[in-house]
Amino acid sequence: MNKFIHRLTILSLFIFSTALVANTTSTIKGKVVDASGSSISGASVTVTYTPTGNSRSATTDGDGQFALLNLQVGGPYIISATSPAGQSSIDGVFLDLGKTSNVVLSLVSMSAVDEVTVTAEKLSKVVVATGPAATFGQEELGAAAAYDRDIKELLQTHPRLYIDDGYQKGLQCNGQSPRYNSLTVDGIALNDGFGLNNNGYPSERMPFSYDAIQQVSAEFAPFDVTYGGFSSCVVNAVTKSGSNEFKGNVFYELANDDLQGDELEGKSVTLVPYDEAKYGFTLGGSIIQDKLYFFTSYERYDDQDTNDYGYIGSGLPIEQQFLTKDMYDQIVATSKNLYGFDPGGLAAALDSKSDKLLVKFDYYINDSTRAVYTFNYSDGFRNAASDASSSEFEFDKHFYKKGNELIAHMFKLYSTFGDLNTEFRVGYRELDNSQIGSGGTFGDFQIDVKNSDNGREGTVYLGGQDDSRQANKLDYDNLNIQFLVDENLENYREIHGWLTGLGFPKDTEQFRNLQNAGSDRFPTTKNVGINKELGKVSKAVQDDGGLYSDATLFVLSSKNNAALEVRFRDIYPVSLSGLDYNQQETDIQYLTASVTFAYKIYEFAAVSGGRTVETTS
Repeated sequence: MNKFIHRLTILSLFIFSTALVANTTSTIKGKVVDASGSSISGASVTVTYTPTGNSRSATTDGDGQFALLNLQVGGPYIISATSPAGQSSIDGVFLDLGKTSNVVLSLVSMSAVDEVTVTAEKLSKVVVATGPAATFGQEELGAAAAYDRDIKELLQTHPRLYIDDGYQKGLQCNGQSPRYNSLTVDGIALNDGFGLNNNGYPSERMPFSYDAIQQVSAEFAPFDVTYGGFSSCVVNAVTKSGSNEFKGNVFYELANDDLQGDELEGKSVTLVPYDEAKYGFTLGGSIIQDKLYFFTSYERYDDQDTNDYGYIGSGLPIEQQFLTKDMYDQIVATSKNLYGFDPGGLAAALDSKSDKLLVKFDYYINDSTRAVYTFNYSDGFRNAASDASSSEFEFDKHFYKKGNELIAHMFKLYSTFGDLNTEFRVGYRELDNSQIGSGGTFGDFQIDVKNSDNGREGTVYLGGQDDSRQANKLDYDNLNIQFLVDENLENYREIHGWLTGLGFPKDTEQFRNLQNAGSDRFPTTKNVGINKELGKVSKAVQDDGGLYSDATLFVLSSKNNAALEVRFRDIYPVSLSGLDYNQQETDIQYLTASVTFAYKIYEFAAVSGGRTVETTS
């Protein structure tokens, strides 16, 4: 069974998506003064990124102030200012992701000295997004004890962040589930769109190489209307870039059972054989000196997940006391002879792998324009247990292979036109997730057993498909709609209630109650939004206890007549933006919101005179 996400998002001054908006640059603001502290207008300020030699310039205003936005994170930078009144410079400046560095440059007369250079130990920083945040740079990344080569191992050093070691090591922000976080890399969202991974990633492991990260930040409750699609925290990572100097690294790590101790407190410990290897490299440099740069990273992870459960006398670390060797052999023989199915054997070491590739290009078109393209690829799988506890045992063919292939593209264009700074982004992400049973199409069998010697009871599972994955609706794409919010917020509250019921149940009982509530719980035929440019979405048919529905998107003409009809099947909301309340009075008072729906199938229908005349798939 496979599932797909295809997402194309465009961001500019006029078009934006909350799924993509994340700060990937830094800012320098400052003031130029003379020796007496008076402001100097018309001074020329130049900021130079030392690794590439590329510069950005600005001129101070009447108050002696300047600002340079969309600067590359990291450094070192040189900030210099000149005017007829003198000159000054600051060396060794490093910029933090999502923060503004404030500086005051005091000019010294050139008639007094030839040159004045001031080296600042630390500039004052201001967080751009409101709300607390934590930023980690190269020094912290290099010093972190990241055995699994995962940024979560660094982020957990912050008191508001915690790794749940119980299962898949998900990152909890302020105690909330990892599924409620948002993860962006170079501005493109890499979240778990289906919510089937407890680690919060769209993949089994972190979908990009640890060595590729320049800086990473975690923002807790950023009250910014450009953010959306999460309720916990934003983990924002920016990758490295190339420079005029060629740099890189190679690593190799090995672990196996031969390197593990076999004795604990004087007692022998049964070891499950396994082999684990991690290796990779990074390389960055210039393609065209002072103009075009590249950076690439690759990481490979070969591992074997160990399963500790076996029958009495199997030698595995955990011997299930309800299952004897004779009972085990009897179940195997019955399955083969009566049903013609080989259930497999003991699941000891199960293979898993992960491949990660990142390629990035930085092109300095001129002093005021910079283009950045990032390609990120991740492919991997692991063999996961479906039923494993103190009262359960499963054969190795009852395990399922949980895999994913991720392809992500991000293009950004930073431009400066006088005092106007612009950023244009186009991002595309494609995710192919698979969950495949190890034993083919043979169904799930559960055998209740009891050991007469000790009275212990348990359940033995065999079969090629477990009891969960056969019923999943796995093939979904995303539909992004911007709509006008009506006067009483009725359409907004309608979607909010639907989304809350689907995505944020407090417990299993509440979720089941929502499933059983039927059409009374969710909207049925009311419009969920109208927009003159994007059309109208109306609810149609309720299905699956209100969880899924059919919907129709009407594309309207300039006269509000239906010009095109798009029909969606099995649709449900997955995210809803916040509302931006503007206190400034205007002639037109209205609110807009953005909602993202997941859907399985769509078809087009041409409309003429209000009637559907043709349908195409």
